[in-house]
Amino acid sequence: MNSEEILAELNEQKQNLQALLKKFIKSDMLGLYLPTEYESQFKRIEIEVSDLLDEYFGKSNKYSNEISSTIINKTGGFLPGITYAGVSDIIAIIDAVISRIPKQESVNKKEMFVESNRILELKSMVSQDYDLTRLIKLLDELNIAYSSGSYMTCTMICRAILDHIPPIFGFNTFIEVSNNYGGKSFKGNSQHLQNSLRNIADNHLHLPIRKKEVLPNQNQINFSNDLDVVLSEIVRLLK
Repeated sequence: MNSEEILAELNEQKQNLQALLKKFIKSDMLGLYLPTEYESQFKRIEIEVSDLLDEYFGKSNKYSNEISSTIINKTGGFLPGITYAGVSDIIAIIDAVISRIPKQESVNKKEMFVESNRILELKSMVSQDYDLTRLIKLLDELNIAYSSGSYMTCTMICRAILDHIPPIFGFNTFIEVSNNYGGKSFKGNSQHLQNSLRNIADNHLHLPIRKKEVLPNQNQINFSNDLDVVLSEIVRLLK
């Protein structure tokens, strides 16, 4: 789901919650409370919003956690339904997300080694054979290093990724993947990673100190296209 789609969905659910606020009834004893017949409607909205946020930001993101905390901490006293304040707080959380997404997209497009949508695809994968947690963390840290200009770190993380993923392709090492897996185009991308990227990473990892040094620049370490081809194949294999 892209940013435009999730923003449209969140705005719709925000309107649904605002309409639900009008259903609260004032009681002299209990204050504002939501009639029982509307509780299932609220529950449906809450689940759909949490699912949207998990899909976009990943499981256990801070926004979904805030919604869960609101529901736990702001139930309606003697009544089983959520309070007026609780619904209002969830609307405020959705507003925060709606404000955040365009800013996040701007950052993603500006300084990303791995496109955010590719990482989201990997986060959505459910595999009985492979836990992608470490791979996704490596990709997140690669983007952080790239956006901060930590180019030697980028090569080291890329090398770690190449060492991590071969079992998904049925091999033990990435050199086996680059020599044996896929057609001519895939081999071209994977062999570029194996030969060029690995050599550059090894140079930054193992080179002893010298009298004079030249630091790597963005062009030297940018293997993002080749890496994306490999990541897209992982997505295809695990679907």
